[in-house]
Amino acid sequence: MIRLGSRLLALALLFLLTASVVPSTGASLSASAGGAARVADVSAQAKPACKDKAFKVYGNHAWKKTLKWRYNPKKAVKHLPKKKVLQAIKRGGKNMAQGKTDCGIKKKIKASIAYQGTTKVRPNITKAPGGANCGIPDGKNTVGWGPIGGDSIGWTCLWWNGKRIIEADILLKPVKRWTIGVPKNCTSGVDLQSLVTHEWGHAFGLDHVSEAHFNLVMPHIVEGCSLSDRTLGRGDYLGLKKLYGTR
Repeated sequence: MIRLGSRLLALALLFLLTASVVPSTGASLSASAGGAARVADVSAQAKPACKDKAFKVYGNHAWKKTLKWRYNPKKAVKHLPKKKVLQAIKRGGKNMAQGKTDCGIKKKIKASIAYQGTTKVRPNITKAPGGANCGIPDGKNTVGWGPIGGDSIGWTCLWWNGKRIIEADILLKPVKRWTIGVPKNCTSGVDLQSLVTHEWGHAFGLDHVSEAHFNLVMPHIVEGCSLSDRTLGRGDYLGLKKLYGTR
């Protein structure tokens, strides 16, 4: 994961990412979003992504089978090509399922993901003050678009039964700052694949790490005008390895 150049962009912005987790018991746990940090303050102190071993998991909950999901394009952003949007979401899932890094790690994570087509079912997530709420699990893993309260632009809900994850939904806020890649003269764009890779991390059982580990994928902030979160850091990889092992 090569991050140095993008971390020094003076105009780059940070945006909030949040995951909310609901166990099968119905009791709600929520990961705090906190506030966005300044690039200079955080990046100067953080370890390089390939040397940072930090990770956090949601109580060792993991998928025992392939994560099969569908996409709901309703309310999707209109300024990006539909095919590229879906491609970015698919690639984000594969980035996480395989444990894709730029750290020279050869063994892939033993997790699997499979796209099943489009759906009219919406993510089981509703807007709430400052974020969103998770509903009762419906047995469908859905990625789609809709309102999220506060500053967050991505939200994941995760349900489990014992140690087995039974459902994961991802909601993306349809805002104009979404990009595919980094356009010329970018000042506030957020690469869709980068952010969705983070959200898929939650879907596979990874929790947020603190902003002190800014160069990893799983802090609750993502940098604008950067592709760095398309690939995992060592800590992100180690978290998945703990949950799924390698092949």
